[in-house]
Amino acid sequence: MPKTKLLLMLRAALLPLLLASCATPNPAQLPAFGRDFGIDKAWEVNVDQRSPASPRAFSAPVVVHAPGGDLIALAAHDARIHVYDMRGSEIRRIPINAPSDSGMVALDDRQVVTGDQDGTMYCIDVVSGKINWKQSLSSLIMADPVLIDGDIVVATGDNRIYRFSPKGEKRWSYAGIPGGLGMYMAPSPLVDGHTIVALFNNGDVADIRADSGDLLWRQQLMLDDNAEVLSELKVPLAAAVDVPAYGGGTGAYLVSLYQGDSFFLSKQDGSRQMHRQISLKSTPLVDGKVIYAADSHGALQALDASSGGTLWKIQLTPGELVGPVLWKHALWLADDRGSVYRVDQQGHVLGHLKLQGHFDRAPITDTQGVILRNDLGSLYLLH
Repeated sequence: MPKTKLLLMLRAALLPLLLASCATPNPAQLPAFGRDFGIDKAWEVNVDQRSPASPRAFSAPVVVHAPGGDLIALAAHDARIHVYDMRGSEIRRIPINAPSDSGMVALDDRQVVTGDQDGTMYCIDVVSGKINWKQSLSSLIMADPVLIDGDIVVATGDNRIYRFSPKGEKRWSYAGIPGGLGMYMAPSPLVDGHTIVALFNNGDVADIRADSGDLLWRQQLMLDDNAEVLSELKVPLAAAVDVPAYGGGTGAYLVSLYQGDSFFLSKQDGSRQMHRQISLKSTPLVDGKVIYAADSHGALQALDASSGGTLWKIQLTPGELVGPVLWKHALWLADDRGSVYRVDQQGHVLGHLKLQGHFDRAPITDTQGVILRNDLGSLYLLH
């Protein structure tokens, strides 16, 4: 078995145990919601019929706006791509070479791009079930691929960034400095015009030319990445976000370290403009003049996008939050204890629903509702 694959499998096995030791729930801190309210579960499906002893599921779904109606595609531990309609009915299973914990991106109204644990990247027609092309990468895809001018940009677990054409032709690759101990998730690259901002597990932030893969600047945010256990590791899990309003309109990138701090960096050279002691597991949401950040200590806060200061903050859970996403003028979040929250943009709780398992990936949205995947392999549509 390749060394890279063995190390990543060990990380996947140890991650739930180590994360569980980081924080112990205090029932006195739980919101006094009483019974679940304000959120309806439209449907739930068990994606790959996983047994209780199976490794945790980390793959993320994507919505495909297909001609006959929106579809949900999801890679799974049974080495299949599962395709569902918006009623939760499975319409197709597409075999791939190995199990998958990867995210996905939709190229158009038929094709998605994803990867498996062996480091193979696939372009798949979810309507016909045909695999259009495959590419072997240096490591597995641990984050969602992203699009730029019709091309695909992917980050792999060995700190590399690739750009491919829609036909699977490699345009360039960028090799970051290898890191040490890491998590079994990673942030997606940020596409900002003609540049791509990538975060690596050694603490580097790199601004890369989108046309050539050449390095424009690199900034180191982590002084020490030699932690011996995951509970002490500071590593990026949230993607960088563009904050155009920062500094009165000069703009900045907001980058965050899980179990570390969040930094506003200059777009010109990556220099630090300011930092906040906010640990993020999930990418914050920038909505005009406000940044909504759900932290790894269970608090949701709104930040002033021009200064980074706190506008309001509410404590939702003692667990780790993922999200938020915006659907029907409300913020939707989930935590690693199986709870889902709906909060208005002024910080008032509108709904709470307790489900099973852990939520490690942020929700995604469709016109029909909010879609979540838990670590047990269940897929939900909520509204």
